[in-house]
Amino acid sequence: MALASTVEIQDLGSNHVLPLPNEYEITYGRPSVVSLNAVGKPFVQKLSDSTSLGYEFRLTWALMTDAQLALLQSAWLGLCSQVCRYADIDGITEFAVVRHESQSQLSPVAVKTAAGIRWRVELRLRSTSESAET
Repeated sequence: MALASTVEIQDLGSNHVLPLPNEYEITYGRPSVVSLNAVGKPFVQKLSDSTSLGYEFRLTWALMTDAQLALLQSAWLGLCSQVCRYADIDGITEFAVVRHESQSQLSPVAVKTAAGIRWRVELRLRSTSESAET
C-alpha cells in the first residue's frame, strides 16, 4: 500500500491536515461481546443490528511540534461535537468518523528533544453508520 504524506480530518468548518502518524492501527468487525452461558459455553452477543462492518482507528504521533499539536487540538474540537470526514493513510479511502467513546480527552505528553519540546499524542476514532469508503 502506498502511503499519503498526510492524513486529514474535515469538520463542517475546517480541513485539518496532519502529518502521518508514527503508529497506525485499524480494527474492523461487527461490535459484539463474547460471554459464557449457564453451562460455560461461549456465545457471541451482537451489540447492534447493523450488518455493516465498523472500523476503529488509533493514530499515534511520537514527536508533534506545537503547530501540529494545535491543528490536532482544533480537529479534536470538531470530533467532540460532530461527525467528521477522515481521509485514511492511503490518501484515498475516506470514512465518516467520531471520536472513540473510550477517549474522553486528548492528552498530549511533553517529550524533551534536542530541538526542544515535542508532543506524543494518541487519537482514537470510530467510524459511524454513515461511513462509506470512496
